[in-house]
Amino acid sequence: MSEITSIQMGNKFNDVIRLDEYNGEISVVAAREIKDGKTYPQWVFPQDRDRKPRDKAIPLKVTLGDRETAARHLRYLADVLEAKTSEPDQQQGGQVDDNSDLPF
Repeated sequence: MSEITSIQMGNKFNDVIRLDEYNGEISVVAAREIKDGKTYPQWVFPQDRDRKPRDKAIPLKVTLGDRETAARHLRYLADVLEAKTSEPDQQQGGQVDDNSDLPF
């Protein structure tokens, strides 16, 4: 996993938003900066279908897809925040991601 860039949130928890790339997929990763200036991802124990946490922790992240798809998703989110649009791109048939396996 290679870090593309990060944004310091400037709050009391030293939260950081990292943009990472792994196997051609871009992800937004929740991280924290510690006193030595390094950032480390926040780890979570995801639940299985039986609602019990797994044994192995993974980084808290959202995978956005390849660079082109990630850029499109991030532009859409920026547009919504700036109140330029409230509907998904009509070019995509009303869907934000045509190959998404996200649960929402």
